[in-house]
Amino acid sequence: MTKTRSRVKIILVAILIALGLFLTFGSFVIPTTNTTYRGFFNAINYGYDIGGGRLSVYEVSSENPDSALGNLSGKIDRIVGDYQVFFSDKGLNVTRQEDTIRIEVSSFDNSNIANTFSRSGFSVDLFDIIGSSEGIQFTKQSSFDSVEDDALDGTYITGCNMLSSQVGADGTVYYPIEITFNQEGQERFRELTREIASSDTDKLYIYVNGQNYTSSGMDITSVMSSLTLPVTSQSTAEALRLQILALAKPLLLEKVVDSTISASLNSSASTVFGNARQMLILALSLVIIATITFFIVKYRMLGLFATLALGAFMVVYSFLLQSIPLILIDVNGLIGVLITYALLVISMVSIFEKVREEYSLGKKIPNSVTSAFKKNVLPCLERFAILAIMCIIVFLTGIMGLRYMSFALLVGLFVDYFVLFVVLRGLCSLYLPINSTKRAYYNLEKREARDND
Repeated sequence: MTKTRSRVKIILVAILIALGLFLTFGSFVIPTTNTTYRGFFNAINYGYDIGGGRLSVYEVSSENPDSALGNLSGKIDRIVGDYQVFFSDKGLNVTRQEDTIRIEVSSFDNSNIANTFSRSGFSVDLFDIIGSSEGIQFTKQSSFDSVEDDALDGTYITGCNMLSSQVGADGTVYYPIEITFNQEGQERFRELTREIASSDTDKLYIYVNGQNYTSSGMDITSVMSSLTLPVTSQSTAEALRLQILALAKPLLLEKVVDSTISASLNSSASTVFGNARQMLILALSLVIIATITFFIVKYRMLGLFATLALGAFMVVYSFLLQSIPLILIDVNGLIGVLITYALLVISMVSIFEKVREEYSLGKKIPNSVTSAFKKNVLPCLERFAILAIMCIIVFLTGIMGLRYMSFALLVGLFVDYFVLFVVLRGLCSLYLPINSTKRAYYNLEKREARDND
C-alpha cells in the first residue's frame, strides 16, 4: 500500500510539473476570447540587444499647454505605467530615464506591430503615434478645427479592450472595442452625451491622431459613461485599439531618438541556425538535453528525479522572471540565469556523489540518500547566502547591466534552494519506499562482503 501511494504521488508531481511546463512555454488562444496566452517564458522582460530591435526616446513636447504641465513628474510616471500595462503583451519595454521615456522593442515584435497596422489598412507607425502632436478627442464638433481646447481627451482614458466578436442585427460580425474612463472622465462623458442626446444633431465625433474616426458621427440617444465602438474587421479593431492606447496620455510627447538596436550576439541570418535568438534557444536546449542525459546515465533513478526537478526549476524561475518588474534579461541578465542554472546542476551532482560516498561507507540506500541531503543543507545554504550578499551589494552599487545580472541571480538562488531541498528531496523520499535495496537502480558501485543489499 505504501509503494502504491508513493507511485501515485510521484505521478501526480510529474503531471503538475508537465502542466507547469506547458503554461511556461505554451501559447494558445483562450477559448471564447480574442486573447492569446503567451506563457511565462514569452512574458519575460527581455533586453533586445540579444537579437536587435528598435529604440525610441520621447520627451515632453513644447506644444503642451501650460495647464497640462502641472505635476509633470507624476504625469510622466503615469504614461510609463500605463504603457507598461497597455503594451507589455506586444513586447514593448517601457522605462523612464529622468524626464524622458525610453521604449525598446525587438525586431520580431516590432514587425508584428507593423503587420497589425498594415493588415488593417492604417498607414501609420505606433512609435509615430506615441510622439504625435495630436491626441484623441471626443466632441460634438463635426470639424476638427472647431474642437474645444478643453474637449474630453486621452487624459481620462484608463483602458481600451477588444471584446468578443458579436453578430449584429444585420448579420454582420463585429469586433467591438470598449473605451473606459476614470471617474472624472466618466462624469465628463456623461455630460457630453447628455448634451448631444438633447440636441438636434445627436452626433458624437471622435478624432484619433487628428483624423475623424467616425466620419459622419455616432448616433447618441442616451447618457453613457463608457463607449463601445463597433468595428467590422478584427485587424482594424486591434489597430484602432493600439492607436487609442498610444494616444491615451496626459501629455503630448515628442520623439527625440529613433534608432535601431544592434544585436550584441550577431543577428545576421544563417541558413543552418537562423538568427541570434534562435541560436541562443538552440544552444540552451542542447545544454539542458546534455545535462539530463548526463544525470540519467550516471545516476539513473536519481537522475530521473533530477530531470523532474529541472522542469520544476524552469517553471518557478520563469514565473518569477516574468512577474518581477526589476528583472530584465539582456546579455547581462542572461549571465545571471546561466550562473543560476550551473549552481543548481553542480549542487545536484554534489548531493548525488554524497549518496555514492555514504553508500560506499556501508550505509543502506535510504540512509545514504537521507544523509546526503542533510549533509548538503548547510554547505549549500552558506554558499548561496554569500552569493546573495554579493548580489545585493552589486545591485545597490553596480551599473545597470550588473544590476540586471545580480538581481536575476539573487532570485535564482532562492529558486535553486527550493528545488534542491523541497522538490528533489521530496521526489527521492517518495521513491525510497518503492525501492530501497536495488543498488543498480541508483547506479551505485558494489561494496565488499559487508554489503547486505
